[in-house]
Parts: sequence; structure tokens; C-alpha cells
Amino acid sequence: MRVVGLDVGGANLKGCGISLDESGTPQDILYSLNHFPVWLRDRTELWSLLSQTTYTLSNNGKPDLVSLVMTAELSDTFATKREGVVSIARGATTALPDSRIVFPSVDLNLLQLSEVLASPLSVAAANWPVLAWTVGREVPDCILIDVGSTTTDVIPIRDGLPVAAGKDDTTRLIHGELVYTGALRTDVSAILRTVLIDGRPCRLSSEYFATSGDVHLVLGHITEGLYTTDTADGRGKTQQECLARLARVVCGDIETVEENRIADIAEQAWEQQLDDIRQAIDQVCKRLSAAPRNETFVIAGLGAQFLGKEAVNRTGAKAVRDLDEVLGAEGSAAATAYSAALYAGIKWRHYL
Repeated sequence: MRVVGLDVGGANLKGCGISLDESGTPQDILYSLNHFPVWLRDRTELWSLLSQTTYTLSNNGKPDLVSLVMTAELSDTFATKREGVVSIARGATTALPDSRIVFPSVDLNLLQLSEVLASPLSVAAANWPVLAWTVGREVPDCILIDVGSTTTDVIPIRDGLPVAAGKDDTTRLIHGELVYTGALRTDVSAILRTVLIDGRPCRLSSEYFATSGDVHLVLGHITEGLYTTDTADGRGKTQQECLARLARVVCGDIETVEENRIADIAEQAWEQQLDDIRQAIDQVCKRLSAAPRNETFVIAGLGAQFLGKEAVNRTGAKAVRDLDEVLGAEGSAAATAYSAALYAGIKWRHYL
């Protein structure tokens, strides 16, 4: 049985194709990642990319099942999340006319198009429950920290299932289960209000001058190859170009702000990101009446090591596992798409 999982994000399309044997063991795993900012590109391009990605991940054939999750509905290219969900669901169905498509919901139900159209918000931002389910199969009691390019998920898992207090983005933000800070796309002025320059506080410009991708490249956390999103000024991703963007957040440039001071701004932004994630972990643990030092944490995503693990270590936690260790390198490469495929492939007979 060949299953393709698709995760349609606001900035990236992730895909994963797996073959499941009778025991439900995934084999012949293929994955893909395409940078696709939906607010800048024509939607017909997205439908074409969905079709091509599905064909490629099906070993140039037709899959038995397609499982699609999304977060792109939040993009302001859509007037409402309802409109976004309906547009993406219908577009995918049109792009894949010969494929059986299911949409995992936030409650881990598998919905068909007619059910999605009747209740669009039930599948809005529903990539995290399938990932939590997949992790929970291997580590039944843990807290999953998934640091992507844009956001960080803090997902408590008990008895193999997510036990999040929030079901949508707003309530997840309230409960500390979603933090809008990530490894690449976060505006530096959204991370910091002030920085210290020579020991004196300096307010930041609120212009879109630099992102967390610049921060982490300057600090050596990522390479140019891992900096897969667009830059704030449309220029390149060399060390010097990242330094130049960071200098602008204090209304300077590489001639007026010394390199060591710019690097210090990057360090302060990183420290603030770590503190924001740590506070969210503490909030989730408090609701669970759990002490971080007694929890097992699973870290995932592009920022797993330099944001996820570092933040977890600051809570005093002792048990930290990497998603590569839990799912294997292939499964963790496009983890949400892999999880969408695995969940649907194993569960679909109960729903269809």
C-alpha cells in the first residue's frame, strides 16, 4: 500500500511517500521539501506542485491514499481560515482527481472532502496531532518540542496520544503549546524590543529588516544551505549579508556598527528565543502538574539542537531524545508529512 502525506504550510510544502506492509511497517520512504510562500505565489502553482510532488513520492505512479494536513490556511492571502481550508482542500482534490484523499483532523479523525467542507476548522492547523501520535507510538509519555522555521510546538503526550489543552492556534498560544518563534522566519523585531549595546539599552526598529535565519547563520547554528526561506531584503545568505541585515534592526549598517556588536545582537536574540520556549515548557508542565526534570522530551525540527535542546536543558530536564533516534533519519526528515501518511495508512480502513 503506497501512501503519500502532504503538509501544506504557509511557506513550505513538505511531502513524504511510504509503503506499508500488512503489519503497518513503513518502507521505501521518500520525502520532499519545497519552499512555497503561498502569499506570494499563484494558487494554480500550488495545485501543480501538489500533483507533481504526489506523483514523485508515489514512485512515479498513483498512490493508494493521500493524507493532507495544512497550516497555510492562516496566511493572509485568505480572508479567513475557513476560506483557506476550503480553498486548499478543493484545490488538492482537483489537482489529484484520481486519488483517494483524506484530511486528518485535530481530533485525529480522517475526514473526506465533504466532511471538511461541512466543518473546515476541524482540519485547520492539524499537522501537530498526527506528529504527536507518531512520536507517542515510540515514546508514550513525553513532551514533544518541534522547532520549525516559523514556530515551536510544545506538545504533551500521555499514553501515546496528545493531551494538549488547545485545539486551535489561538488556544494553543494561550496555553503555551504554540510559540511563534522559529529557526528561520521570525522577524528579529518580534523577538526583541531592546538590545544592549555597550551595556546601554537600545530600542529596535520595527521594520522588517532581519529574521532569525540571519541570527542563526551568524552564530554558526545553520549553514547557507539550511537557510531555505527568503531573506528580508531579498539579498543573499552569506555571513556578511546576514550581518548587514542585523545591523539595520538598530538603524545601522556594517559601516556604522562593528561586527562584534552585530554578533552580540544575534546572541541576545537567540537568548530571548530560548527564554520564550523555556517559559512555554514551564507553562505546559505546570498544567500537567509535572516537573521538567522528571519528563522525557523529544526534540524535532530544524531548530531541534540549537533552540529545542538548549531550551529544554535550561529547565533542568535530564531525559532528552532526538526525533532521529525515535523515528529514524528518514522518518524525521519531513516528520509531519511522514506522520500524516503513516497515521492515514494505518487507520484508513476504519473510516472509509
